Amino acid sequence: MFKRSSIIFLCAVFLISAFMTFININTSYALDRSSLITKTITIITSEPNFAIDGAYHELEEGLLTKVITENGTVLSPLRDIFDAIGETYKYDEATQTITMSIDDDTLIMYVGKTNALINGKEVQSELAPKIINGSVFLPIRFVFESLGCPVKWESNRSRIVIPVIMKANAENVGPAKGGPVTFSTLLTQPADWYGSSESQKVADVVMGFQNPDGGWIKLQPDVDMTKPITGPGDLNVRVQSTIDNDSTFTEMKFLAKMYNATKNEKYKESFDKALDYILNGQYDNGGWPQFLTNPVGYQKNITFNDNAMVNIMTIIREIMTNKDNLYSFVDSERIERCKTAFDKGINLILKSQIVVNGKKTAWCAQIDKDTLQPATGRSYELPSISGQESVGIVRFLMSIDNPSPAIIDAIQSAVAWFNEVKISGIKVVTKVDPTMEFGGDRVVVNDPNAPLLWARFYEIGTNRPIFASRDGVKKYNLADISYERRMKYSWYTSAPQSLLTKDYPQWQVKWAPNNNVLAKD
Repeated sequence: MFKRSSIIFLCAVFLISAFMTFININTSYALDRSSLITKTITIITSEPNFAIDGAYHELEEGLLTKVITENGTVLSPLRDIFDAIGETYKYDEATQTITMSIDDDTLIMYVGKTNALINGKEVQSELAPKIINGSVFLPIRFVFESLGCPVKWESNRSRIVIPVIMKANAENVGPAKGGPVTFSTLLTQPADWYGSSESQKVADVVMGFQNPDGGWIKLQPDVDMTKPITGPGDLNVRVQSTIDNDSTFTEMKFLAKMYNATKNEKYKESFDKALDYILNGQYDNGGWPQFLTNPVGYQKNITFNDNAMVNIMTIIREIMTNKDNLYSFVDSERIERCKTAFDKGINLILKSQIVVNGKKTAWCAQIDKDTLQPATGRSYELPSISGQESVGIVRFLMSIDNPSPAIIDAIQSAVAWFNEVKISGIKVVTKVDPTMEFGGDRVVVNDPNAPLLWARFYEIGTNRPIFASRDGVKKYNLADISYERRMKYSWYTSAPQSLLTKDYPQWQVKWAPNNNVLAKD
């Protein structure tokens, strides 16, 4: 009886133990699964880009680098791809050793050698890593398959697709979205909010991701500013300081508001550091690139795109004029530097206005820092006359009191050019089609009653609208570029309309009363 009871008891204990083990295993598995995320890398072989879940980045920021193919094997720089997914990429230049990790798997490769190590075990690659123009190219399939990621070749679109499953962390999840205070509302809170306990928490977040050089990374408008930002912003690959996309000057204005509300010196110190970053980043000729610290490739170009330079000149003017008594705390030495920087910036704008056959037109979205000639930005942003960025430049020049004859002439010439290149009789519509990747297609149709439009880019010398896919090949019709670029970029704009009908008439009456260039149409 005792033996039988013991056997039953032991069996029960075993079954319960096994059941609990099963539960624990599956609970652990569920927990692990809940902490995993998937990011899909897409590399199109004809373009200097890659995409993460459909959001495009550059293979090498600023360099317009494309992949290469050797003996059927595709090689590419991979640093920016690993940075974009929040995983590890290290290159030791002295030993020419590349170390790449995804979660717990680590691959080590050597320039010029096909032998490699995956988690300490020696393996052989089909091709050795190589250096081309200073960039390290690695065999894509070998790298990612070694790190446990399947690699698929889609021949119909000439692209490589790589789903990467990895553990979630601050670097690969990115900043939180939404919340009570976002990046876009950082400067529009009620006046009594600045200095509140919540605003001080936000200020700690802002100062927490200020880079050592004094600037800040790009952030999308809906990023939650009440939570720490430890990973890269959605719009950029590396956590690199920039003046693009309202970065840096937005944080500076916020910190100025915080200092005035609290007199806490840490806000002033952070602000001063950012102002020094801007002033030190100006070229001797008066221009600013969008990346002020160690720019490469087209990043070195002076940037009017997205009003980058205009935004910086605007805050510099606000500081030196102490707009709204917001900048009384800025010391006299920095004020004088602001005045010098502002004057140099104005001269640069005037010098860089594009002249065709002796006639001033408008500006390119970016210009060469040395020659001041129109230059390429991203691969599809070709040297041209900008129908969009030039609007911000003209408005900025119009905001200057007692403009010089040179400024008046620049404004008059640009307004006349805008009037000359206006486009009538067409409109851009999206034809809805749920079967297509982006839910439809964008097309240009004839409409005699359509409002006036302007092209984003005009060919210099002909004033013909130009377009391009990510391959950088110039086209003259929207229909001739890639589907993705048609849907994901604004190729036409109506921004000059209000400039011509509202801003210019008011400015002209005040500063050029006897010379209305629009009356000559």
